[in-house]
Amino acid sequence: MRIDEYERMRRVESTHWRYVAMRRLISMALAKATVEKEGWLLDLGCGTGGNLLEFGDVKSAGLDLSTEALRCCAAREVHGLVQGEVAALPFRNASAQTLLCVDVLYHAGVRSPEKAHMEMARVLQPGGTVVIVATAFDWLGGTHDAEGHG
Repeated sequence: MRIDEYERMRRVESTHWRYVAMRRLISMALAKATVEKEGWLLDLGCGTGGNLLEFGDVKSAGLDLSTEALRCCAAREVHGLVQGEVAALPFRNASAQTLLCVDVLYHAGVRSPEKAHMEMARVLQPGGTVVIVATAFDWLGGTHDAEGHG
């Protein structure tokens, strides 16, 4: 993703309708899953950290391939950041109760969505919750998708 796109995303993700609506949907999914406070949340492809600021706590971690994305997170005082790929997660087996994977699986940096699915299954605790968001059709994508996922 272009560096200026991360800055643009960081500036608007707390107010732009798409991010606000997505977080509302994620919140509803997590509430239905009865996520326990003791569980550990992992945001795969955390971008600039908006989901971690909304849903995370001290037991949360954000993973992103991009150094620039992690820099944006750190500037927002988001902690628990790890650089890595969703197809090779640097976490122990059954270590996370909740996984968020928002607009990541079909990003250009993900070489194998199948391996990413296998890795998510590996790190998820039994009975855990996975929230995956992906665009249903390419034609639904916008300029952010073209800049960020191409």
